[in-house]
Amino acid sequence: MGELQLAGKRGRRLYFYFSGHGIGVTMMNSAMLLPKWTTFMRNYALSSEKYIQELVNKGTFEEIYFFMDCCRNRIPGVNGQPPLFGSPGPAPQPTEYMLCYGADLIM
Repeated sequence: MGELQLAGKRGRRLYFYFSGHGIGVTMMNSAMLLPKWTTFMRNYALSSEKYIQELVNKGTFEEIYFFMDCCRNRIPGVNGQPPLFGSPGPAPQPTEYMLCYGADLIM
């Protein structure tokens, strides 16, 4: 991604696949649990929604596909963390995205 941004180019498509344990925070957001996650370390997870938002805001790809092959159990007080990379502002060109869960399709 960094090379595309530095060259001022856009990639055609980004595929993101996550298989593992997840917590359903909202309809559009899953906390993707990291290996050290415990009920004590509840936020040791990544936010699918925040990652999608950031990738769309970057505008580095024309299309983004998120495939989430994880459970979406509800556990109060679990929040996934945002990505460490950031965007200076809105993308100059629109990015389309699709988010697919094992049993749901959200467009």
